[in-house]
Formats: sequence, structure tokens, C-alpha cells
Amino acid sequence: MKSLRGSLAVDTSVWIEYFLGTKIGEKFKDYLSHPEPKVVYVSLLTLSETFYVLCRAGGEKLAKECLQTLKETKNLIIDSSLNLAEKAGSLKCERAISLADCYSISLAEKHECQALFAKKEKELETENKRKSFKAKLVFLEEQN
Repeated sequence: MKSLRGSLAVDTSVWIEYFLGTKIGEKFKDYLSHPEPKVVYVSLLTLSETFYVLCRAGGEKLAKECLQTLKETKNLIIDSSLNLAEKAGSLKCERAISLADCYSISLAEKHECQALFAKKEKELETENKRKSFKAKLVFLEEQN
């Protein structure tokens, strides 16, 4: 087990755990509150996916409040570039993982940081074993 350090490309699953206040989400809260310098990267797809999952879980008001909180996160960079869209599309073309996961991994590759997911997903593990991703994948469930 390790603790989170440095800059991260953060997947939707992490934001959901964080906003729903789960035990796993607390680990991300600790990371965000730590004074160590870092940048948190997200894609527009991550924001949209986070919104709709929270909307279904607790209503549109909750989703809007959480999205506003997310946008106010210190050192958050929202990457909406065409370059990212192309990288994610290319990754999706060659890998059997979700488009959202492709965005998170492509974001990490682009910004030379780790891609953070809440839990190990079978598809990610399978694809990473078949051919390692360029970015390192880390999982909240494995962190201290």
C-alpha cells in the first residue's frame, strides 16, 4: 500500500467516491487537503459523467453542487483539447476499455502523471497485462 503523491489525472470513479463520502473517497479527500504541490487533471467527459452519476444517485441539485465544488478544487485543470480527444479516441480504437477510461489514461499520458481510478476494474487489468499503458495506473482502494 502507498499514499497518493504528485499530480494525477482523476477518473470519474474517484470523484463519485469523494462526493458520496465513502471510505475510499476519504483517501482522495486526504490527498486533496495535503499541502504538497500537485495538479489535478480532468477531462470534460469526466465532468459530464460525474454529473450524471451524481444526478442519478442524489438528484440534479446535488450534482450541480458537487460539480461546482469540483470546479473550485485548488490546482484543477480541465483539459478540453482536441489533442486529448484524438489521444483518447486512438486508445479506444486499440483497447477494450471504456471511452471514459481512455480519456483518463490519455490525460495522464499527455500530462506525464499517474491516472487515478477508485477501484481496479477487470477490463483495465486485462488490457494493462496484454500491453502496458504508457501512464501508470493507480487505484484508491490500494492506497493508505
